[in-house]
Amino acid sequence: MRKLRTLLPVAAALAAVAGLTGSSVAAAAPAAAAPARLRLDITFGADPRIDIAPPGPSVGDLHVLDDLLLKGGRQVGHTGGACTLTNLARPEEACTITYSLPRGIITGQWLNTPPPHKVVAITGGTGIYRNVRGEAHVVEFSSERGAVTFLLIGAPASL
Repeated sequence: MRKLRTLLPVAAALAAVAGLTGSSVAAAAPAAAAPARLRLDITFGADPRIDIAPPGPSVGDLHVLDDLLLKGGRQVGHTGGACTLTNLARPEEACTITYSLPRGIITGQWLNTPPPHKVVAITGGTGIYRNVRGEAHVVEFSSERGAVTFLLIGAPASL
C-alpha cells in the first residue's frame, strides 16, 4: 500500500507533464500544406518480362519498365524500373521505379497487382524533387496508355 501511495503522485505528475507537452506541441505544429499535383500521361513501352528458372511464370521472374511521360501530347520524361514476381497466387510483384523529368528525378516503389489503379510510395528525388514525399497514382487505361498523378509534399508550388 505504501508503494501505491508513493507511485500515485509520481504517475499524476508524469501525466500532467505529458499532457502539457502534448498540447504545446499540438498548438505549435503548423498546418499541413496541400500536396502539389502533377499529372502526366503515360505511353507504356514493351516492358519485357524476363523468365527466371523454372520456365514459365514463377517467383523471381522480372518485369522491366520503360515508359514515356507526356504533357499535352509532348514527351517530358520517361520511366525506368523493375518488378520482381513475389507471389504467383495473388499475383503480386514488388516494384521500384524512377521517373526522369526535366527538373529532376522522382523515385518510388509499390506492390503491383492486376487492378488498373496503382498507388506508388514516393521514396526520394533529385533536383527540385529532392525533399519531396507523397504518392503517385497510376491508372492504366489500356495496355498502351495510362496516366500518373503525383501528390507531392515538399515540392515547389510551380510544377
